[in-house]
Amino acid sequence: MKVNDLIQKCERDLTTAEITDMVAKDNRQVDLIFAEKRTDDAGYLTWDAENWTSVDGKRFIVTYSLDGRVLNEYGTYNKYDMRGVFNPEQAKELGLALPNGLLFYGPPGCGKTYFAEKFAEEVGCNYMYIRCSDIASPYIHGGQDKIAAVFAEARKNAPTILFFDEIDAMLQSRSKQDNASMSGEVNEFLTQLNNCGIDGVIVIGATNKPNEIDDAALRAGRLEFKYYIPLPDFETRKALFRIHLKRRKVDLGIDYDKLAKLTDNYISADIKLIVDTAARFVFRNKLNRISLEVLENAIKITKPSVSLETIKSYEAIKAKFEDSNSEPTARRKIGF
Repeated sequence: MKVNDLIQKCERDLTTAEITDMVAKDNRQVDLIFAEKRTDDAGYLTWDAENWTSVDGKRFIVTYSLDGRVLNEYGTYNKYDMRGVFNPEQAKELGLALPNGLLFYGPPGCGKTYFAEKFAEEVGCNYMYIRCSDIASPYIHGGQDKIAAVFAEARKNAPTILFFDEIDAMLQSRSKQDNASMSGEVNEFLTQLNNCGIDGVIVIGATNKPNEIDDAALRAGRLEFKYYIPLPDFETRKALFRIHLKRRKVDLGIDYDKLAKLTDNYISADIKLIVDTAARFVFRNKLNRISLEVLENAIKITKPSVSLETIKSYEAIKAKFEDSNSEPTARRKIGF
């Protein structure tokens, strides 16, 4: 693609990937000059050049020009839009679109909300946090109106990551409900969820109780991508101790490997509690720094929040979801 490099003050031929890196990674401003004029699907806008400017390395503003004249129209994109934007015809031919929804499930305190926040930050999307228990209403249509208003705001500010915490509270299986209002909320949510990706809205639901969610919400085209957020592994536990001890006075040479070994089956919140407990001990006893010995003692008096039985139950749910997403096996023959 022919590009006018404003930094090097020269004309260059670059691939789509190279242009994406130039704008996203290097915070560059680039002008794209097209051999032929382009027109949008509605026939409203015609242009032959685009000027891409980075806002923060993740979000971008594009302005359009025709025959050297800057037009009034402009667009905003995040960096994961870039490859699709630079190849709109190919994306359209392949029928590519954002997924409507994802489901994060797993034990409490393992970082589901954190993952959603960082995902939105990484892709440069707006982020809306919704606690589903706040949406419930005792009045008929009350919850439905709230759900519709939330999606309307998300579409208005697209691209948006719309995060529903404790989504099982809102999407409880309708077969277990005896409340017409709650059933109406499920129906309204499913209606809003259908094709919301086309409008630039990705829904992420988080739950500790995936088995209680209405099956209709988990089918293809809705919360079809399901991600198990497990307990932190060895390397993650080491990293968590480093993060929580980073801005505290600690002894030199803390053995993070040992701390990680002693906290197998501990969740992220448990590790923060251990560090806080150690810090309080140091403060009360007027010690200078947090030592490895103090941390080990804090581990001894802090029990894991999640039992082994609970972990096994989540692993069984994970296996069930993975099995439902696998390729169908050959049908058994009937008879002899």
